[in-house]
Amino acid sequence: MKKLVLIAAFAFIATGNINAKTFNVSNTNELNNAINSVNDGDTIKVVQNILLMADLDTITKSITITADTNDKGKPILIISGNNRQFRVFVFDKNSNSKIENLMIIESDRYGIGVINSASITVNNVIANNNKSSGLYFESAGNYNINNFITENSSNGIIIRGSGYEKNYIKNTIVSNNNICGIELAKTTVEMDNIIINNNRWGLILYFDYRGVEALINNITVSNNALDGMRIYQFCNVYINNATINNNGRDGLYKHGGYCVLHNSTINNNKKNGIYVGGYIHS
Repeated sequence: MKKLVLIAAFAFIATGNINAKTFNVSNTNELNNAINSVNDGDTIKVVQNILLMADLDTITKSITITADTNDKGKPILIISGNNRQFRVFVFDKNSNSKIENLMIIESDRYGIGVINSASITVNNVIANNNKSSGLYFESAGNYNINNFITENSSNGIIIRGSGYEKNYIKNTIVSNNNICGIELAKTTVEMDNIIINNNRWGLILYFDYRGVEALINNITVSNNALDGMRIYQFCNVYINNATINNNGRDGLYKHGGYCVLHNSTINNNKKNGIYVGGYIHS
């Protein structure tokens, strides 16, 4: 009996893999048709640059959106919002999707939007010149961001509410955004190997009563017009191996919550290296 159960389970898994489809797309219509045709586990593959001529429909299935890379593994294909009121990718409901190996640019809103319990994995993506933000995440599930670059938008990464599991932002560069490099609220996150520079504010963290925390390793926050880092409210923040310098106001501004700071350099900030309105331990 046990052997029969194992065989049946294997057959089910094999059938699921065989049924997954890949949709190759090269223009707005093909991309939208694929979004409306996919089932969970399917893949949309972008095979040439796409200049959007309309909004893309919301993605509610759990899929992969991908493209080929160059010989160094860097993205070479572009999806452009055409500098018009066209959003690019929005993931909603219970979608648990992955987007990789693409450049997403020139959206009038955000390059990638994740809302209403959806979860996302972002890997090897460049999201530049988007009017609102490169990545916008609100009241959603969980996120795993790796090898991500976002520049020259209003905001780089905005995350306002996530699932209770730990989330990740790693190997990310956020620069030259008009308002904020990274804004994190109501989320538990581990960050590693992050560069945030030449934004108005570098990194803003604020939380509510949920008692979530941020673990930050190997971060450089520099040359931002105002504060390098701002920490508010009931948050626990652990920072290790940070370089926070040459910011236009405070290097680290903290008001409320709890902060542990280790092995870090904070210097050459215009106002204060560290401003403390709560407890900080070093």
